[in-house]
Amino acid sequence: WEVNATWFKALIPLLPGNNRLKINHRWADNSPSGISHEVDLTYMPKLDRPPLHLVILAARDSPVWSESRKSGESSATDINMGTATVPGAHNPAPTIPPSHTGSQRSSGFGGFLNKVKAVKDDLAGGAFKPTPTSSSSASSSRPDQPALIDTPPGWRRDRLLNGGLREVKRRLALQALMWQAFHADQMYRQGFGHRAFSLQEQSNALHTETSSEHIDLPSIPVVHLLRSEHTLAEFRAADNAQQHKGAKNGGAMHSFAGEALHKADFWRKGPPGAACGVLILDSTWDPSHQLLRAHAAVGSHGGLRQDSLSHGVMGSHWLWAAPSTLGEVTPAFLDEEATDARYCCNDLGEGRTVALTINIGSGAMLHEVGHALDNPHWPSGIMARGYMEWNRAFMTRETHSIRGGNRTMKPITPDDDSRENHLHRCQAIRARLHPAFALDGDAQPAGRASFPSWKDWADVEPMFLPMRNGIRCNSQAGIAMIVIETGEKGKEKKYKTHLEMGLDPSAGPPPTSYLLTPQYLSSLVGFDVLHPSSLEVALSCTAWNLRHGECNSYRRMGLAKPLTSLPGVNLMRFGREVRNGPRTKVDDDPSHHHEAILLNSAWAGGPPLVEVELFSHQAFVGLRFKYADGSAQSVGKVGNDRPKTSVRLNQGEDLLSVEVRSGWWIDAASVRVGRGSQGRDTPFVGGHGGGRRSLRPASEEEEIVGFVASSGSWMDSLG
Repeated sequence: WEVNATWFKALIPLLPGNNRLKINHRWADNSPSGISHEVDLTYMPKLDRPPLHLVILAARDSPVWSESRKSGESSATDINMGTATVPGAHNPAPTIPPSHTGSQRSSGFGGFLNKVKAVKDDLAGGAFKPTPTSSSSASSSRPDQPALIDTPPGWRRDRLLNGGLREVKRRLALQALMWQAFHADQMYRQGFGHRAFSLQEQSNALHTETSSEHIDLPSIPVVHLLRSEHTLAEFRAADNAQQHKGAKNGGAMHSFAGEALHKADFWRKGPPGAACGVLILDSTWDPSHQLLRAHAAVGSHGGLRQDSLSHGVMGSHWLWAAPSTLGEVTPAFLDEEATDARYCCNDLGEGRTVALTINIGSGAMLHEVGHALDNPHWPSGIMARGYMEWNRAFMTRETHSIRGGNRTMKPITPDDDSRENHLHRCQAIRARLHPAFALDGDAQPAGRASFPSWKDWADVEPMFLPMRNGIRCNSQAGIAMIVIETGEKGKEKKYKTHLEMGLDPSAGPPPTSYLLTPQYLSSLVGFDVLHPSSLEVALSCTAWNLRHGECNSYRRMGLAKPLTSLPGVNLMRFGREVRNGPRTKVDDDPSHHHEAILLNSAWAGGPPLVEVELFSHQAFVGLRFKYADGSAQSVGKVGNDRPKTSVRLNQGEDLLSVEVRSGWWIDAASVRVGRGSQGRDTPFVGGHGGGRRSLRPASEEEEIVGFVASSGSWMDSLG
């Protein structure tokens, strides 16, 4: 690990329990005077937390399966990823050649400085090109033999040919450890302690590395190898390539990964909330068509339920440049060797060199894992392509410009190593709430004790309820954050600011209700939010169970208005809506049926409501209301279907609420009838997806008098 202008960074593997690090400070001239400093660190693996699973996905006829059969390697996990002394394992040629490092391992920090000095000229040039060794010379007779991943010919390909699948797994595992270290550092800087997601660890006791360029890792994360049902031809079809402009299914790799994960025992039997980072092994650069095949950079979060799948995928086209040991991290990030586009992909023109290929490859995969850990795109940081400066998280200098030109940085200090490559504050807050980042001292999540099970707590979603004096955000699980975005009507909104709640344990539990008046919101964004010519304001709430609620337009949906005149009133402007996730296109989509009703029982002298019927197919489709005079009303496409369930009202009872499970549409619904706080619930009818939301009066002075709805094949929104 280099020292530049007195600054250095080091990635140090820790063993479970107490660790004592001894740092020897010596002068560059190797004079005998020096200082020793000891640091005691405790590492406590959190084995009870949902881990980030590392996965390699291969086509069903991928070359890897013939290699696995020859080596006897399990298709599920790699038991031991060490390569140096494991009997029968291939021995890859070292990245740093013996001619540069000498035959004896240097001891102490001063010895390391001597080694740095010995290779100073090479490092200054940036291109770390090994001289041929006996192993690389023996492999030079196979210049046309492909490795498991795209690799330029020469010593790099020789190493991957020799190491095979174990080498690929080890490189991915090391990047995941670096992601972990990055999160721990960033969360600490944000005031949340040394938090990082867990990785599924395994013993690496058989692995001993003794050469100076191979620094032992006491444990290596498990990397699962999954077999897709799809063929190599399907993987590499142009129609399934994300970067192909005419692709019919650019997200195919994400779908293929989801199919394989759903069948994997480690996911099906694992704890809720686990996310997966998936590397597509069979990605390949097609220079004749200038197309990266079998690749997609896509991630999604499914929630914290047991049956919810969260995964991010990335091609393997960048892994040729990645280090596989800690000792290779520094030279890899300093390597200016140009990417040879005859054999490897210069991804989006941003992977011009070895070092930049690592940045865009490892950083972009972490970006997709960020989606799997419940993050949208944020205005800065990892979730906004800040990973182009990924190297600066681990280095104190860089040899060439990240974005072209001559600007480089030395030394790289904590004041400037995360200007772009960081966790946005909102991403850090979501990580604080995620069970994968939990620490032993954390209090039980807010509101958890009031729910009968984890599933019930994990399903309840926050809602925005328009009031006469503003919009109220309610969440039974507790409100953690409200994000405020602004933008022109009909266009994508951009982050403006956010409110944090309940993150300081000493300040008490988080609120379950929060009112945003027009005056207060205007003061936050700097303009009158109700003025017809001002920008639109959108709100999103993140609850402590990582469920989210949205209000897409404060001006349109932020204030409840009294129904002062019934004839000709536009009911579509009123009410509280349970919508189909963040989409708003159903408002203007002609293929969707829109309707609004005032209940007959709400009129003065109107007939009492005596029965409510609920209809569903694969998802919820509608409600029918029956009255004492024999009349009936409905919302949704109920037709002549028979109801799936119904509930009769006794004299004096009212319709108290409608509970739904909703995501991209309304999956299922239940109604509650009764008197005051006492009520009876119907069972949910419909599908099993979506998060739980409640449509009910916001105060005792209000009652349900009507509904607005939109529906296609099933119901999209209800209010």
